Amino acid sequence: MKIKEGDDALEVVFDDGVQGKYHWIWLRDSCTCEECFNTNAKQKYYDPVHFDLDIRPSKITLEDNFIKINWKPDNHLSQYDITWLKNNNYYKDKPNNVQQLENVEKSGFGASFKNHQFNFEYIMNDSKALSESIDCLISSGLVIFKNDSGNPPDYDQVVMRLAGFTDRSYFGDYFDLETKPRASTDSVSFSAKPLHLHTDIPYYITPPDFQFLLALSVSEQGLGKGATQFVDGLPVAEHMRQNYPEEFETLSTVGVTYRAPYPWSSKVYEHVTPIIKLDQDGRIESLYNNPSKMFFENISYDQMPILYRAYHTFKRLLAESQTLYQHRWQTGDMVIYDNHRIFHGRDGFDDIGSNQRLLRGGYFKKVELLATKKYHDQVHLT
Repeated sequence: MKIKEGDDALEVVFDDGVQGKYHWIWLRDSCTCEECFNTNAKQKYYDPVHFDLDIRPSKITLEDNFIKINWKPDNHLSQYDITWLKNNNYYKDKPNNVQQLENVEKSGFGASFKNHQFNFEYIMNDSKALSESIDCLISSGLVIFKNDSGNPPDYDQVVMRLAGFTDRSYFGDYFDLETKPRASTDSVSFSAKPLHLHTDIPYYITPPDFQFLLALSVSEQGLGKGATQFVDGLPVAEHMRQNYPEEFETLSTVGVTYRAPYPWSSKVYEHVTPIIKLDQDGRIESLYNNPSKMFFENISYDQMPILYRAYHTFKRLLAESQTLYQHRWQTGDMVIYDNHRIFHGRDGFDDIGSNQRLLRGGYFKKVELLATKKYHDQVHLT
């Protein structure tokens, strides 16, 4: 076989004469070294938005059945199995099939982000306060519950009060965000590494509607560590529609693959969808993005750099957004947010901090929250 360093891509002629071309940024994004990729969970540790769009190699070598590339400017080493490259040759056009979902009701959602804070004592004992908190969550996308006692509320009582029960996922009725060993984790969420802005479980055809995080325990040593960032994606996407129409068009029409293999349950979840999903009237219905489980596959060669550029633009606008809110956890805090519009991320923290910062997470269906609100509206009126 022959390899050639092109201006913007690696050019390969395989032994059978088949030609392949691979953009440099796609190759860097596809690195599976220990630093970049968890081979056990089959998930990335990074967001490709942090790679320079004009990234280039400093050295390329062909050894045995691998192409090895050292990257500028940090000399990071990536290697690619030639068979894998051939099987993932996107130089020829491939169909980009996007799954069509039923329209999701969006009434009641506002376009602006508001940071609304409520006291646990009020929402646990007052029907009007509970109804107002759910109203705020539906309209603004995020609510924060604080507990003046500094102790975590009873988890089961909170779930029963808010929704009756959780929306069960692969992780069960809930999950505890504790640091797990690299070799035994099935998600990079259970590490001490930073998590980039994302939405949860986009590999489900219908991701959970609302997500919650409840701080069961935050020690004095853990205060301020592992802070969580929240950004409202709706106004960012609308800004992109107005000011970057070509990039918006790309992210709302080109499907990307979200994949999560969970061998312990004999499952591989996969969903192909645009990052910005529009309804039949062109309104933004949902936003899907999780860099650790996102793969640009079945994309034509010409479309690939256009998609990366559009993605870079969107994530840059999210990071620069005026709606960004950073929550520094204290024991007893609870945040609930709309998983179809609110992006969340996390600062890294000390690996020994699993006993310093314990959060419990899970999901609620919108229909359950609305049913709770309707009931307590009636209780309040009577």
